[in-house]
Amino acid sequence: MIIPSGIVYQHPSIESLRRELSRNGQLREMCGFTGSVAPPQWVYSRFLAKLLTYEQLIDEIFDALLKQYNAELPGLGKRSIT
Repeated sequence: MIIPSGIVYQHPSIESLRRELSRNGQLREMCGFTGSVAPPQWVYSRFLAKLLTYEQLIDEIFDALLKQYNAELPGLGKRSIT
């Protein structure tokens, strides 16, 4: 949830995301953080480094999810011009 939050809230850096997490208790809770302070910067760097070791698996999961979405919602993301 950490990385998508950074993307959704358009944070250009980890520090920017940390500031958001420090002021936004609901977002901290959604990301699974307890307490009133965002984790230090090194936590994010370590998480991203570990996440990148699974890049191929993440790509496979993403592709499988797209197939499921396309099966359930044909035409999702396509413009309909009437």
